[in-house]
Amino acid sequence: MYYSDARRSHVSVDSVQKRVRHKLIFSCPGAKKLERSGRMNSKRLIIAIFTAFVFLFGSNFLIHVLWLRPDYMATMSLWRSEAERNVRFAWMLSGQLLMAATFVVLWAAGFAGRGGVKCAFAYGLFMGLFSQATTLITYVVRHCRGKLP
Repeated sequence: MYYSDARRSHVSVDSVQKRVRHKLIFSCPGAKKLERSGRMNSKRLIIAIFTAFVFLFGSNFLIHVLWLRPDYMATMSLWRSEAERNVRFAWMLSGQLLMAATFVVLWAAGFAGRGGVKCAFAYGLFMGLFSQATTLITYVVRHCRGKLP
């Protein structure tokens, strides 16, 4: 609705914004209008990105190196050799840093001031689902030897 349309229909722009704002961001209780505060706290942002990177790297290490190693060894023909992976390890770190930075900056820029634990949980859930979209696409595109459903 344009401002001029709101004037003609005798509906205040503020009431329209309040109704729309309430439905934004997963309908988080306590959602409020984002106000520009000038600058982000750079030190806290860097610490949050580093923390997210450490968590992401650590969880990926547990999942892929420790827990799924037997499965990867059984399907070794699908993956790069360990020597090839080690040569490209900097790319892996870069990708994980990029993922952590994107996750933290999006949260800080658009969601941090909008609510509590419910919003944080919903944001994390949807970012997790978003990051797994490539898994489904890769499953369709990558040729896998053997029998998969």
